Amino acid sequence: MIRTGLGVLFFLSVVYGAPHVLRKRGGLPTCIIKGDPHYLTFDGLKYDHMGNCSYAVVAWCGGTFATRPWQVISVRTKEINPKRPGHTRIVGVILRRFGTGHFTEVIAPDCSVKLNGRNMDLESQPFRNFPNHGSIERVGEFIVVESFNQYRAVFDCEKKRLDIFITYEGAAGNLCGLCGNYNGDASEADEFQGHGSLDALAEAFRSPDPDLHCRK
Repeated sequence: MIRTGLGVLFFLSVVYGAPHVLRKRGGLPTCIIKGDPHYLTFDGLKYDHMGNCSYAVVAWCGGTFATRPWQVISVRTKEINPKRPGHTRIVGVILRRFGTGHFTEVIAPDCSVKLNGRNMDLESQPFRNFPNHGSIERVGEFIVVESFNQYRAVFDCEKKRLDIFITYEGAAGNLCGLCGNYNGDASEADEFQGHGSLDALAEAFRSPDPDLHCRK
């Protein structure tokens, strides 16, 4: 069972071998990143992007952030199998609370978690609640991070899969990044957000990365 600061119960189940967080009533806009990796945007576009750097998958582009998006969630993808060049997997996730300097980092290889740069011990205390901000929980091989009234994210450490659920009611039409703009239009032309191609979109939403070749 996954608890949330919203007072709603969520259940972790396995459907076709993949984790899903199921709400008792209704659904939530969802972006899924899995495999090498395959993307399913909030609006339903499916595509593959085998980048070898860090990318903002969810950013806020509303209001004053229209020209300079505020990166909310970013993933780092790298080649991990030399026998499959060009195929990448998620090796790290950065999840930020919009409007603050707080962030959570999930390091995929060992499923460790850092909060604001400090290691967290989720083995002895698997559920952490931070009033008015969010919560972090470990359920088996899953790391569940919630930023209250913004989003909920579930990372499968075994399958290297990330599910992102938007919980902010005013998000529609104000998001951008590799998970799309959440405006109801699943066409490539719209989901590429004026960048013309998938490669151009990914380049536009590059995030800070420790590798020299990834720095702009």
